[in-house]
Amino acid sequence: MGKLSDNIKITLAFAVIYIVWGTTFLAIRFALESIPPFLMAGIRFTVAGMLLLAWVYFRNPVKIKLEHLKLPAITGLLMIFIGHGSLAWAEQFITSGFAALLCSVIPVWMVLISWMQSRANKPDKLTVAGIVLGITGVSLLTVTGGEFLISSATGNSMIIFSIGPLLLSTILWSYASIKSRNFSKELPLLYAISIQILTGGTALLLLGIFSGEVSVLSVSVISFISLASMVYLVLFGTILAYSSYVWLLKASTPAKVGTYAFFNPLIAVFLGWLTIAEPITTMMIIGAAGILVSVLLINKPFANKKMPKIFTPKKKILQSEPEDTRCEEAA
Repeated sequence: MGKLSDNIKITLAFAVIYIVWGTTFLAIRFALESIPPFLMAGIRFTVAGMLLLAWVYFRNPVKIKLEHLKLPAITGLLMIFIGHGSLAWAEQFITSGFAALLCSVIPVWMVLISWMQSRANKPDKLTVAGIVLGITGVSLLTVTGGEFLISSATGNSMIIFSIGPLLLSTILWSYASIKSRNFSKELPLLYAISIQILTGGTALLLLGIFSGEVSVLSVSVISFISLASMVYLVLFGTILAYSSYVWLLKASTPAKVGTYAFFNPLIAVFLGWLTIAEPITTMMIIGAAGILVSVLLINKPFANKKMPKIFTPKKKILQSEPEDTRCEEAA
């Protein structure tokens, strides 16, 4: 295709990961209105993984070796099962915008984890400043977390049981994202992504079943907005947005693609305030500003490089392999 057409495709793909991933936090909140958290997330990712795997196999049927599935399965458990499972659990108690802001700290963990893995990835002074600022921002948000409880009846103790697992999951998400760059070259990229999603989704389904969520789920009381949100999360939040993200990693620089990490929370906070009157406080703005500026500082040294050092594995890899700097997935 011509140059203009390519530019249009890149613009549309950026719009998808900026806007769609930013809206998934609110969509999760709506889905949770009548569907328990682990079953909701499990259904979302299991269905999305099956649809994507079927589509990929129809377009390119290949024989997959079992040894090539180990890393996608493990990273899928860390990113989908723990990452999105924690997000779904947390959004029962805290607002969608607040959850999105906590997830925006992922680029900070990416730098720290990469630094711990190799001294060659030691960050410069600007990046260190970004790390300190980001951790400070998260600390401010955590201290004032009680203001963002959905219901005061749940008690402030639920802050620990919602924010704690969510923050831990962002660290595991970051670690698994870096590991995801080491997928076997013999395994087509979209197959690996399908296995990631399907493994994590299946684990969430099993957790929902064995934790007793099936007994409290009544199909007859599932609201229209919950059902519509589920469809949106499967088709747009998981399949479309994630595919656009992976394609952009080939069409643009990783640093530019990573800018979604500080656009998503802005959209999530605004939508939460606009649609369901989620609070926006002064301390929230200060903490959010610290996190978002920290991400800018961390990404700036790599903005003009084709492949930033913090994402470069020890062995040469295919350019099409994914680099992820997000929660949930969004969600």
